[in-house]
Amino acid sequence: MMRRVWMVRRRSVSMMRRASVSMMRAGAWMALGALWTLGCREATSPFVSVDRPSIEVTGPLQLTFSALDERTPVWLGSDSLAYAAEGVAPFAKSPGVLMKIAATGGAAEPLLPALQFPGGASHWLASPAPSPDGVRAAYVEMWAVADEDLCPAAVVVCDPSAASRIAARLAEIRLHLMDREGGGSPAPERSLPVPLEGREFVPLRGDSFLPGYFRIRYYPFQRLFHEENPPLFRPSWDPGGTRVAFSDGLQVLVWDLASSHAEAVSGTDGGVTPAWSPNGEWIAFTRLVRGDSAAASCTHSGFLGPVCRQERVDYEVADRRIALVRPDGSETRELGRGEEPAWTPDSGRLVFRRDGRLWTLPVEGAAATPIPDTERAREPAVSPDGRRLAYVRLLTGGKHDLWVVPFEE
Repeated sequence: MMRRVWMVRRRSVSMMRRASVSMMRAGAWMALGALWTLGCREATSPFVSVDRPSIEVTGPLQLTFSALDERTPVWLGSDSLAYAAEGVAPFAKSPGVLMKIAATGGAAEPLLPALQFPGGASHWLASPAPSPDGVRAAYVEMWAVADEDLCPAAVVVCDPSAASRIAARLAEIRLHLMDREGGGSPAPERSLPVPLEGREFVPLRGDSFLPGYFRIRYYPFQRLFHEENPPLFRPSWDPGGTRVAFSDGLQVLVWDLASSHAEAVSGTDGGVTPAWSPNGEWIAFTRLVRGDSAAASCTHSGFLGPVCRQERVDYEVADRRIALVRPDGSETRELGRGEEPAWTPDSGRLVFRRDGRLWTLPVEGAAATPIPDTERAREPAVSPDGRRLAYVRLLTGGKHDLWVVPFEE
């Protein structure tokens, strides 16, 4: 298998900039604290939830009540959760800010206050993943996201006419590591640029009226990003805190933090949503199985004639299957239909999504069983003590809220 390698970029920030950012952030958070105190029971912001006393969770407990989208919960110890939410005022409007909230509810607050604060720059962040020691966080930034249409043309003619016209929107993500306290700097500690397949401009020479054309490969991961936005690329730490697994949409990769590159893991074709087992022996992932493909050519024309052209291949998603792989790629195991796997603390079972609800499956065999009270749920995360299960639940209109339910090992 061809191995892809990406180099790490380090970023530095001057002391003057750090001081300026810290002063601005402090003032902004004082104002925001007053806003939360006044409005925490009535507001529908994703950063405000219903106040509750500390309670034992005995049934499904809704933590967030926003009409916006909240995704990818992950436990911060056994008492709180991190997740991604759509950004609204006083934050810059963004499809993703990283938040944290108590596991019994209450007001939410930013996970990385040095990076995302009122009045700060807009970043589309997703899939927070705290390090095993809790000091750092890995997360994904959607770095290069294009519009659905490639060209602002009034007329688009495709052959065949029923072909999709949606472009592969994602061109690059970046995997970041950052101290959770921030150290006063809004810059990540380390960053790994990850180019994504699916969109390429091919220059033309000669007498062609057009300078070139777009070669589109609408892979299953590009399709799912557009239709569902699941945590395809999510980072997952090894238990020693020295390596991070993630996906580029086509395979699983491992970034060794002692070096400056990431390497593909053999046997993970179509691999997304990786999850490193707590004992370090396996990486679970979702394998997106490609179905039928269809080729098409689309010409975008304006008043003076053609302005751009797509040559595209669209792939169907034939299946979504749970698989295991050794971190060195030496062994793989297929476990059956499902997606978005999460481990129990003893590494003995997986929790995953299938048929619009959550299931649990022993890694060493036996059949999967449905988990009660998880209809319309996805993106599970088991608490470190194994007693609770966090997930997001689909709302009318395609958005999600954050929930916690009791869970028995």
